Amino acid sequence: MTVPAWIRSHMERAYQIVNLKSYLSSYAHHGFYYLEGNSAVDGKRIFVKMDGTLGEAASREAIMIRKLAVRNENMNFPRLIAYEETGPLTFVALEWIDGILLEKLLKLKIHLSYQQIQSLLKQLCAILDTLHETQIIHRDIRPANIMVEMLEEEWRLVLIDFAFSIGKDPYTFKELAFFSDRLELLKDLGGERYKPESYKWDDAYSVREVACNIDTECERNFPEIWNRLNSMQDKLVHLGP
Repeated sequence: MTVPAWIRSHMERAYQIVNLKSYLSSYAHHGFYYLEGNSAVDGKRIFVKMDGTLGEAASREAIMIRKLAVRNENMNFPRLIAYEETGPLTFVALEWIDGILLEKLLKLKIHLSYQQIQSLLKQLCAILDTLHETQIIHRDIRPANIMVEMLEEEWRLVLIDFAFSIGKDPYTFKELAFFSDRLELLKDLGGERYKPESYKWDDAYSVREVACNIDTECERNFPEIWNRLNSMQDKLVHLGP
């Protein structure tokens, strides 16, 4: 996809984002598509998600990420650069995470040390703690939505894609109108393995399943973490539709 000149001009003028180009070669997920660019200020790469829900998802993702960033010192969530929910474009721009999806990392079957596994599991717990503290339910926690940034000192887990997240307070963060005539998509949100029931979302349940992906013997090798994840289930749940 070639990025239209008017989009490049708008992004440079309003947000100082330059060198925009398509990140993936095809459209994905019901009208969403993805771009990459650079900050005109410091040259850093930026990830841009163009919103296929007329601004709903961009606004939701931006608000949630901004709220979470305040409570998480480990930076287990992307940094928000800019977003626009009305006007000529609807999008959310985030820091570029130079890493690999946890899903792909696990498929490579790379040997992980005890310390590496422990660090990843502790970061999963930190992510879950922050979600519970802020009363945000991600609803789609699975290896395909977790980035691993392989830093020399310690790998960093980053939970991504808050477009369809929801809050405990249904009046503040109510269900997106995007799903009003897409109940089958809503039913599938989160994946069968990573939620207890079709219309029940429990991030603690999802995180425990991801932990099992990382270490199939998690219960035996890390009993404290396992018990902690079990104890957090059914504490913050969303039922729908």
